[in-house]
Amino acid sequence: LGSYLGFNSSYFSSLFKKETGVSFVEYLSKIRIEKAKELLKEPGLRIQDVCLMVGYNDVKYFTKLFIRHTGLKPNEFRKIFA
Repeated sequence: LGSYLGFNSSYFSSLFKKETGVSFVEYLSKIRIEKAKELLKEPGLRIQDVCLMVGYNDVKYFTKLFIRHTGLKPNEFRKIFA
């Protein structure tokens, strides 16, 4: 995104964090996990499908981030909220 806006990535990252208080990667992860939470409420979607739909190729990594953001594994979240 930084290069798209004409900034080098380091400058963009520092500027983004200065303005928002979080790194761009943290912000993007939060947005992706929020979308995953919506998708996990759909019973027809597999967790692997949700993982891919929100931009992660590795289910283990997605699960790790999901737990970090929600305190629950994706399947636990689904059981509670779907």
